[in-house]
Amino acid sequence: AHLGYLVIAFIASGKHAAPAVIFYLVAYFITMLIAFGAVTILSDGLRDADRMEDYRGLFWHRPWLAGSFTAALLSLAGIPLTAGFIGKFYVLLAGADSALWSLVVFLVINSAIGLFYYLRVIVIMFSAPKVVAQARPRRVPWTAGLTMTVLTLCLVWLGAFPGPLLDVIYEIPAPAHDQTTSSLIQRSYISFMPPKHSQEVSTSPGRSIIANSPR
Repeated sequence: AHLGYLVIAFIASGKHAAPAVIFYLVAYFITMLIAFGAVTILSDGLRDADRMEDYRGLFWHRPWLAGSFTAALLSLAGIPLTAGFIGKFYVLLAGADSALWSLVVFLVINSAIGLFYYLRVIVIMFSAPKVVAQARPRRVPWTAGLTMTVLTLCLVWLGAFPGPLLDVIYEIPAPAHDQTTSSLIQRSYISFMPPKHSQEVSTSPGRSIIANSPR
């Protein structure tokens, strides 16, 4: 789904297309590091934490981990004050700027479906734990907690103050290309096409010269 969101920015034209792709990749990279970091911390040598019940009542046992995981899920859903929201906003902006309205509508609908899925996990984490005693997760190094905390702060900071990163992205020089070509896919297609040549025939008296010259 998230790669599908990027496709909208890839096929879009205009000044917001490339910045939308770069910012979305940065936000998605940080978000997935947090999400899979939480899964790794809760997993052990026997099995991965891939069931909903593995996260039931997580807030009551590891509130810092539940908070980081919640921020990652909200970013994936595109909730404001997260980097994922800014990333989706600029993808929508790039799509609207190129009049890709059907793709924009699909993005909004798919984001709503994803929000339902992410909220299910969040509700499980903040629900009351079962009465039956459960084995507490193993102790993790302090470096893991520090890494998750720094990544979460970066996620929220990019959602609340995206201006500095966007300024850097917009300052990146655009690659030289034919200005008559409107999209990345069209530019890629043209780059693989062989150059066209035309034959010019000279009809000077007494001789005939055929020369190939590029248009």
